Amino acid sequence: MRIILSTLLILAATIPAFADESAYRTLDWEELMPPGEWERVDQEMLSFFSGGGMFAEGGAMDVPRQFGTYNVVEDLNNQKIRLAGFVLPFEYAPGKKVSEFLLVPYFGACLHSPPPPPNQMVYVKTAEPIAIESLWEPIWANGELITEKYLNDLGNAAYTMQLEQWESYEWED
Repeated sequence: MRIILSTLLILAATIPAFADESAYRTLDWEELMPPGEWERVDQEMLSFFSGGGMFAEGGAMDVPRQFGTYNVVEDLNNQKIRLAGFVLPFEYAPGKKVSEFLLVPYFGACLHSPPPPPNQMVYVKTAEPIAIESLWEPIWANGELITEKYLNDLGNAAYTMQLEQWESYEWED
């Protein structure tokens, strides 16, 4: 799981033309995890899968179990941050516009099992809906990060962001 989550961490970032570089602290997904949290997730997964489980209580048709905790890095609360990730919208308005979505560290998160830990997901809300052309293209999300959990059937998030700016992520050659 760490290999998948690290995919975006090793990509070189480009600075958006519209954003003041000093206004937002660029984070990678690892920085959202408190010390010792990966070890806790690894142990929880090993214990669960060694017992033959895969889905939450109630049967094989239920939502895949989400591992991890809601532990957050408190120093990030109310910080202006910039984070690259993939958009998982709750619903589309006309023109492929979204006003609420989960920002996740890799493509397909929450659609495959298990979803990322809650502290590797950010619930994002916008004042004005934004047009997302392609779900398989990552974006840069700029906004104020809040250490507030959000519960949803697609996956629970330990962080919330009020989106201020966004742009497509540019892959470097």
